[in-house]
Amino acid sequence: MTKQTPLQKYFAELYETVKAGQRPHNTYYLDGTVSAKIIRLALAEKFPATKFQIKTRKYAGGCSIDIDWTDGPNTTAIEAAIINLEGSKFDGMIDMKTNNRHYITPEGVFFGGTNGTVGSMGAIEPIYSIMPTNAFEVGMMADFIFPNHHNSDASVTAALAQLATEYGHCYTLETWNNGGVFDNDDRRAIRGYLEA
Repeated sequence: MTKQTPLQKYFAELYETVKAGQRPHNTYYLDGTVSAKIIRLALAEKFPATKFQIKTRKYAGGCSIDIDWTDGPNTTAIEAAIINLEGSKFDGMIDMKTNNRHYITPEGVFFGGTNGTVGSMGAIEPIYSIMPTNAFEVGMMADFIFPNHHNSDASVTAALAQLATEYGHCYTLETWNNGGVFDNDDRRAIRGYLEA
């Protein structure tokens, strides 16, 4: 038998907790602390060389989670690892929040879909999925997860040097840190280097 990772072990324990507390036709809610622990374990497993700081912010009616890290993986990689753990989606077209459904099995928490906002003239399409056998529906109380990628001075200096080499546009680290790069193409190029 293969050894379970800390994330797999936590999912198995969480599943048993949900199973013990489940009542027919009721959703078991996982609070922001549980979501933060899942995120922490998932990111540590997927990106062991990067140190992440995960903070839960609670507010009336829910909570959100901030993930901060310096250098390491880009924002797209982090979003791909955690995006299906968000409890809600927000449709800015009609200023409306819609809840996501999730299922838990001994193997993990899975995105189960959303009713979307199209019926209210919004832009989020409904997504439906069939609940897997041996799964329970759970509600993720962490509505939104915000990845915040920071860059070290060394990374920014390397990006500025790359810009100078490719385009001949020279900026100092101080200019960048003080918001002195006004050319949109240069800013976009520097951000591209930092997120590569």
